[in-house]
Amino acid sequence: MPCRRRVYRGLIILSLLFAFLASGIVWAEGDQLQARSATVTYLQGKAEVQRAGAPSWQPLALKAVLKEGDRVRAHEGTRLELTLDDRSVVRFSEATTFVLVQLKGSPRNRQSHTRIRLLLGKIWANVNKMIAPQSTFEIQSQTAIAGTRATVYRLSLNEDKSTVIKVYEGAISVGSPPKEVGPPPEASAPHEVTGPVEVPSPFHEVSMEEWTQIVEAVHQIYISPQGVPGKPEKITTEAGEEEWVAWNQERDKGICSSN
Repeated sequence: MPCRRRVYRGLIILSLLFAFLASGIVWAEGDQLQARSATVTYLQGKAEVQRAGAPSWQPLALKAVLKEGDRVRAHEGTRLELTLDDRSVVRFSEATTFVLVQLKGSPRNRQSHTRIRLLLGKIWANVNKMIAPQSTFEIQSQTAIAGTRATVYRLSLNEDKSTVIKVYEGAISVGSPPKEVGPPPEASAPHEVTGPVEVPSPFHEVSMEEWTQIVEAVHQIYISPQGVPGKPEKITTEAGEEEWVAWNQERDKGICSSN
């Protein structure tokens, strides 16, 4: 029996929008978020981890525990699975690099807040359906961020920085990634500033408008390297990825049977 839960479409969309917009809210006083972790539960091939604040990379092993801020890269021919402490599962294909940007939670309210930044490659997420309604789970690429509370989907970040997101169960909210503000420039002595320089053609302007779309089960969405989204459409299978999809779906059966 497939591991599915029937929910009303309207309630899914409303809850997703709320979770997506609330991911940056300030929590009530006394409800402090605590650090969470992720454990390597499957590793085929070679992967490395750069711990938060560490200058060098170290080999990643089965049963290793990862924390917020850790950066991981999976080499060619590698497959990697992480199980989060809220029982959500994420898997990564070969030639994938990612950062665990946020791993926090509130034991008092059984909330968990997860954000993973995919720098290159593919990720498959099976988000635990039993986490608290206020929980958030987000995967971010350079051109998009996908937020959900409970679903099965995958995100691919291509070498040209385009993003493809495919939803297999539930629904997700996809939008423009948050604008990152860098450190302030260092003060320097007064100096002459050159005037504006004309940009030689051809060139094009990139739209920086914020956008949000709901993508439901068995649909996919393409976001261009410039961050421009297409319209959700039915899932299509790309050549060479059938085995990757089948492997994830087979692993997911074990998750369903254990819940």
